[in-house]
This record gives sequence, C-alpha cells and structure tokens, in this order.
Amino acid sequence: MLQKHGVEAAAARHSMTCETVPVDSSGMIDPDLLAKLLSDDVLCVAAMAVNNEIGTIQEVACISAACERVGAHFVCDAVQAPLALDMDVARDGMATLSLSSHKLYGPKGIGTLYVRRDLQGGIEPQIHGGQQQSGLRAGTLPVPLCTGCAAAAEILLSSEAREERSRVAGLRDRFEAGLAGLGADVRYNGRSARRHPGNSNVAFVGRDGRHLLQPQVAASSGSACASGIMEPSHVLRAIGLAGEDADSSTRFSFGRFTAEGDVEFALQSIRQTLAEEAGKDGCERQRTGQSQRPVKFWSRYTTLITSRSRSTPSKIPDRLVTNRKSSVPIR
Repeated sequence: MLQKHGVEAAAARHSMTCETVPVDSSGMIDPDLLAKLLSDDVLCVAAMAVNNEIGTIQEVACISAACERVGAHFVCDAVQAPLALDMDVARDGMATLSLSSHKLYGPKGIGTLYVRRDLQGGIEPQIHGGQQQSGLRAGTLPVPLCTGCAAAAEILLSSEAREERSRVAGLRDRFEAGLAGLGADVRYNGRSARRHPGNSNVAFVGRDGRHLLQPQVAASSGSACASGIMEPSHVLRAIGLAGEDADSSTRFSFGRFTAEGDVEFALQSIRQTLAEEAGKDGCERQRTGQSQRPVKFWSRYTTLITSRSRSTPSKIPDRLVTNRKSSVPIR
C-alpha cells in the first residue's frame, strides 16, 4: 500500500514486472506469504512502515529478513513512521528509507533519503546538471529548509519523544472511547493491528462519513496524496471494504498540538451532527414512508482535529545543524 501508482510507473519505465502483495483486513503483510512470493529474480520490495490512512505498523524487520534471504532490496517508505516507532536502518535492514520533513513538524518541501552505502553508486539521478548531493540531485540546496528539517529531527529524537507518543495515543483512545458512548454503530479500520498513535480510521456504519466533515472538525475520507480522486480509497479496498462500508469511513488524526479539550470538542460536534442527522432522517421517513440511503460523495480534507486555540510549539534549539552531508539519523 505504498504509492502504488508511482511504483507501477517506475517498473513500467524499466520494463519490469510489478506485483502487489495482498494484506489482511488490518492492512498487515503476512511475512510467510511474502516469503512464498519472493525468489532470486526479485529486485526489490517496496512497503510503507506505517500506513497513512489506517495507521497500520508493519513488521519491517520480518519484511527485511524475507528480502535478505533472496537478495532483494527493501525499499522502505517511512514518512509516517517517526512519530509512531523507533527505527534503525542497520538493525532493520533497509536498503533505502525515505522521510518527509513536514511529517516531523518541519518545513514542507524537503525530505530525506537514506541509501545504503553499497547501493549509492547505482542510484540514477532524477534531476541532471550540477553535482550537488554527490551527483544524485542537481540544484542548489535550500538551506532554510535543510536547517528546519534537521532542527525538527533533533526535537523528535529528544527524550520527550516517547512521552509524546504515549500522550497522543491516550488522546486517540479517549476519542474512540467517547465515540462508543454516542450510540452510533462504529467500527475501526486497522484497529486489530499495531497502529500509529495518532490515527483513528472510523467507519460510521450506515452513514455517509462526509456529513461529519465540518468547519469545527477537520477529518478525511482518504489521504492527502489522493486529493481529487473521486473513488474509494485504494487502502480501504485492499483491506476488503467496498461500497457503503468504504463510504462511511473517516480518518481522524491527533498530533503534537492536539489537546484534551480538542478531543471533547470533537466528540461534542460529532454528537450534535449525529443528532441532527437522526432528526432529519426521522422527518424524511415520515414524509416519504421509506428509509434514506446515504448520498455518496468523495472528499479529501486535511487530517487534523483543529484546535480552537493553538498551543505554543516547542522552542527550536538555539544550536541548529546547518550543514549535513549525510541523512538525518534514524533511531
């Protein structure tokens, strides 16, 4: 469930075959099934460490071990991972690992790519011209973005990181417990697997998830990467959801600046929306004598529970790393 279209396009450009590894109902890759699909003619296996829609955390060490047995390279999309788990490229056996600054609360427009030393000579540049970054990417480096990304990584690797994960997971769990008390029939996509602490993908059974998207609470029916695609999420389809089950699913995200009051405010807003829907449905049934089916409407929104008052972000360290030739360290 990586950027599937991008992987397929790259494979087609180099006349290679691309096969999709199925996942279970929680979005997990079965390591035994993966091992059966691998052979010595497989170049690489690309997988997300943490899914961006339902939050599933993969067993990256198992995937890496399966790849190593047949000599394949493990290409890891770890964009969602830093706020969810500790990673170590040597321990976990990644051939490459990619990160995005804005997922670390750093500036948008910059990312980090780790490439194992023995593979660096075989990477084909995507932008040609200058010899910046060892000839891998031509162009003058944006120093403010590099500095901001490094500063964000330093904050993330501080002693407070694990405490912050626990706090965010507590807010997510409090939100889900609150939903259970609203009287609506809800199910949680990916809940049976280990999840990103800030992810809650909720299916409001029999309801259109769009109706919960409002100015007070920002949620999403898919990923920002799929904005403008008017069809069900490929992630939800991969875990076996279709039709109304996919229509009813909404992703709520919790993060560094989400407070307990935001969770209560979100629950109250959802409670009010559900009550208003119930009243409208009752009046309509009385008028027509039949039940109403939810209207299908695909939407893509920013996935943050918005705060009525923004917290002050952590202070950026006075000492900033202004020149890093290697990738940001991953732990």
